Amino acid sequence: MTRRLAMLAAACGLFTIALSPIPGVRTAAADQAPTVTVSTTSGITDGQTVAVTVKTNDGVPVYKAEAALCRGDVTYAASSGTPPSDFGPDGPDCPGPSHPISSSADAYVADSTTYQNAPTADGETFLFRLGTGVTEWLDANTGAEQSLTCDPTHSCALVVELQYRPTTDVNQPKQWKPFVFPIQYGSNDPIAGCGGAAPSVLDTGGSDRMTDAWVAWTVNACATHASRGAPSRASFIGEGQAVQQFGRGSLDLAYTAGGYGGAMDLAHDVPAADRRAAIAVPLALNAAVVGVGGGIKPPTSAKVPYKNLKLSAAEGAAMFGGGRQGVENQAAPDSTSDAPRTYADAIAARNPEIQQHGGSSGLFDSSATMFVGAAAEAEAFSWYGTRYFKQLAPNAWKVPDLPSFVGDRGKPRGIDAELASAQPTFEGAIALLSGRPALRKGLIGPGPSSEGGIWVLTDLETARALSLTPVQMEDAAGNFVAPRADELRASVPAMRADDQGVLVSDPRNTATVGGVRPYPMTFVEYALVPAEPLRNDDCSPRTASQKLLTDWLSYITGEGQAHLPEGMVALPDDLRASAAAQLKKVGASPVTGSCATASTHQGAPALAVAATPAAAFADQIATGDVAASLALAATLSPAVLERALLASILGMTPLGGAPAIATADPPAKTLIQELAAIPRYVAARSPSWLRAALAVAALMGLITFALRASSRAA
Repeated sequence: MTRRLAMLAAACGLFTIALSPIPGVRTAAADQAPTVTVSTTSGITDGQTVAVTVKTNDGVPVYKAEAALCRGDVTYAASSGTPPSDFGPDGPDCPGPSHPISSSADAYVADSTTYQNAPTADGETFLFRLGTGVTEWLDANTGAEQSLTCDPTHSCALVVELQYRPTTDVNQPKQWKPFVFPIQYGSNDPIAGCGGAAPSVLDTGGSDRMTDAWVAWTVNACATHASRGAPSRASFIGEGQAVQQFGRGSLDLAYTAGGYGGAMDLAHDVPAADRRAAIAVPLALNAAVVGVGGGIKPPTSAKVPYKNLKLSAAEGAAMFGGGRQGVENQAAPDSTSDAPRTYADAIAARNPEIQQHGGSSGLFDSSATMFVGAAAEAEAFSWYGTRYFKQLAPNAWKVPDLPSFVGDRGKPRGIDAELASAQPTFEGAIALLSGRPALRKGLIGPGPSSEGGIWVLTDLETARALSLTPVQMEDAAGNFVAPRADELRASVPAMRADDQGVLVSDPRNTATVGGVRPYPMTFVEYALVPAEPLRNDDCSPRTASQKLLTDWLSYITGEGQAHLPEGMVALPDDLRASAAAQLKKVGASPVTGSCATASTHQGAPALAVAATPAAAFADQIATGDVAASLALAATLSPAVLERALLASILGMTPLGGAPAIATADPPAKTLIQELAAIPRYVAARSPSWLRAALAVAALMGLITFALRASSRAA
């Protein structure tokens, strides 16, 4: 967000809201050496790791970097010789190493290898774990009691002090210079920052990879458009659950990269006939990635995150198909009896950062609570990742042929969006995590002195938000491709639309665009929205909500593209044009189902809202319109139609009478009473004997039709 917008957001009382992380957003003294950048300072949660990068040039040597979480309302001073007292450990403003703000956070980190690495193109990077909470200590100089609180309502700062010499003249004294980065802790409540929800607020949901985008969009929409409240509420319950709830009509919008269509079919639990008609509006580019947490620990420096890692398709398949055992105990494809080599050996040999710090034995951080992880619930990035492994390394994408995997050993794995229900199971192979909080917790364990990686199958936005290093993955031609913006955009021309219009990339595509290789697991994020107009339960139109939906979609595909979090790439021109075309279709389809009947019988007396689909069907019969009744029957699921027919039969035979009820067990009695009530429901709403007669005739015709269909099927 630009400085002008930041000031505007602060003036509106929105600055405590978690804005989208933008690595490098704060660069101290960017036009002269030395400089310091922090990967993200917004939306911080307890235990979140950030990367601190120090850069300089050959003429300004940097000898040391020290970082601490300190008070945020202090003007920190520069000094010569020793660090200034306002920065000193257990001083007036910064707690010492033994008083971290929480058990998941660092209080103090020092890096002594800046002299060698800061002048390089990449600079010197070390990790710092930020936290929330309260800590207390005694001032080392005065003995006074001190305390520090860091949370969304109490400002704190990450202070980085550099010891440097402004010239190469060794006769010049070394200096200490502070670089102060105010930390914004995430409240995850942009609705409160907007002054509450809009009167006709939309209900939305999706994967928690969309959290940062939704927060940023909501905050900026409220700040720049003076809207009457937040346009939408959001429940990030998982992509599969959100698509299913949307399909059933519980949500107005689902954020997804899969939707109903194709082989992914995230709404598989909702019968196709019961799914709401939908339009898919493209929002951004994202990608499935292998993200790596942890890092390497040089002898005289703080832990450094990995910078440049590569995996072949087979190595990735072995890792996520079998976890740590899959790479450490299985032979690599080029292994021979004379030169045996595991997948772990092959990974270490390709990656100097791993080879130089423990080799294959340093591939994993032994102090971590997990070594290899992925999402448990249905997520599009899991489908794209497993599809990549299946198509590019089918021989390696299997359960390890090891005794610990018992009956599943050696079985091939499939393409799955929901890994928790996949067969063969991933149990005992990798850690299956429920959402980003579980992933963040799994990344907290390793301390500043441990070494090795934590490997996760996730998406690019999540990897960036959690300071994971995205791995360069092998394409079908053997090239290693990084998931950068240009590589994601290069994947779009070869994408093909599924039966719902959602674009799907091909992991085997290697056609370059402008000399750029496509990243093989790129996907498009969509908003899945109703094709028909929004309606209330009584079928009355939700006119205000429909306008809000149109305005929200116009914003997030227009101005909102400038507020995407890092890891999501703005729509290229052709997809922006597609989004504009799709917007015209939203809410433009004719109303179907029971509400279609209500809209076509405007002169008929108003009917009560049906309590069940079967009762809605009975209401339709009560109108006397046989053709419409048959049309509605065609839209019902077999279970609902069977329930309606059975209910009517019970109501017209002795089975629905007292003797049957008297002899039934309690569950059956309740069902019979409920079913038998539906014909009476019809009769009570028939305004004339003629309408009642037509209703019975239509019902008997449907029963006859159903019985004949059953006999033919038999």
